[in-house]
Order: sequence, then C-alpha cells, then structure tokens
Amino acid sequence: MPLSDRDKSYLWDIEDACKDINIFLQETTYHSFAEDKMKRFAVERQLLVIGEAANHLSEDLPCPEY
Repeated sequence: MPLSDRDKSYLWDIEDACKDINIFLQETTYHSFAEDKMKRFAVERQLLVIGEAANHLSEDLPCPEY
C-alpha cells in the first residue's frame, strides 16, 4: 500500500527532527548537555515534534517487524 501524502509529511517531520537532534548533540558530553538549558530545551522541542507527528500517522501505516 503506498503512503499517503499526509503520512509522508509526518514521516518527513520525524526525520527532520531526528536530524536536528543529531546536530544539536554533536560533540556534546552528558555533562555539557546537562548544564546547557537551551540545548536541553531544543532537544526536548524536537522530541515533542516527533511525538506529535507519530501520533498523527495512519493506523494502517506499514511497520517493519524486528
């Protein structure tokens, strides 16, 4: 079953947010992350984007089995 444009859009949002998190955390130690409130809030915001997008994906979206 082909993906709907709606699901493609939500999956793009999830991928984009993941890329942003990776950029934010490059060369970041746990200690520096824990002390950087702005960086923590930026990562938290992207996690919220991922959660919201995931909640809007179609229920019949094919999901790989692991």
